[in-house]
Amino acid sequence: MARNFDIDEEQMTQIDGAKFSRMLTYVSPYKWKMLGTMALMIIAVLSNQTTPYLIKLIIDSAIPNHSLVEIILIALSYLVIALIGWICTRGRIKIMTRVGQSILHTMRENLFTHIQKLSLRFYDSRPAGKIMARVTSDVNTINEVITDGVINMMTEFLNLVVIIAIMLSMNFKLALISMVTLPLLIGIGVTLRPRLHRLWHMTSARNSAITANLNE
Repeated sequence: MARNFDIDEEQMTQIDGAKFSRMLTYVSPYKWKMLGTMALMIIAVLSNQTTPYLIKLIIDSAIPNHSLVEIILIALSYLVIALIGWICTRGRIKIMTRVGQSILHTMRENLFTHIQKLSLRFYDSRPAGKIMARVTSDVNTINEVITDGVINMMTEFLNLVVIIAIMLSMNFKLALISMVTLPLLIGIGVTLRPRLHRLWHMTSARNSAITANLNE
């Protein structure tokens, strides 16, 4: 029984593009909502990266010139842009929460239908608690990757691109100097990635075993 479960754990670690594409098929019914979410994400990122520039205008221009009108206009612009960013962020979270719960419902429904069709040998070779761990915690993890993980990764990447673009447009040489350590950080990330990957799978396996024992 333990041997068969170990085989399942090894198969879980072999994630490739085909399996990830299969997971993304759960998103396809909500493609328009996902596109709307990405549009809101882009607006929110641009809004958040615009506010520091407005502060720069107040410090470098409005205050030295003692222009109260300019300060008021910039402050009002700041509030409007911050409000737009807040509305877009709130809308994105609200849409993704609904989409995530719908995807979670579909995944669990499909999984429940699938396990009803499995042979008795499958259930004899695996503890019921470990099957429950697949249906509960593992499905939640996949749902978080599809809904939160992908969107958050895109948000952070877009933030980075916008920040670099603004820095290069303001002072090209200073921006390049500030990015001297970027290759080092990328190298550290690439070096640590295999170890973090192994530790993540070890933690996931242990959490699965704990969930299985609790369900037993």
